[in-house]
Amino acid sequence: MTTSSTPNFQEALEAALHRPVTDSEVSRAYRLGHAAGRLLRRRIGPVPRSEYPDVAVALVVVRIVTRVVEVGGVKEVTDVDLRALVEVSASRRQPHPFTLA
Repeated sequence: MTTSSTPNFQEALEAALHRPVTDSEVSRAYRLGHAAGRLLRRRIGPVPRSEYPDVAVALVVVRIVTRVVEVGGVKEVTDVDLRALVEVSASRRQPHPFTLA
């Protein structure tokens, strides 16, 4: 783990794959990450940035890249990925002030 509280891309990929990754896998996954991010952006359409926090988007991109690296398949955004995005986003949002009273 890095000294900061934010894991780097390699650590996130290793955590998702549950195994150490090689430098070539990290390089390939990093390149795939940009394309996966673009696919995700096209799939969810124009939404306010506050709707999906950066952390939630990053976790889903790692999820997509992990699937491609593991099985070699095609880069695609599945309904399961979109559900994961919504769930992670909801868990990262601050509770509404009325619910705290």
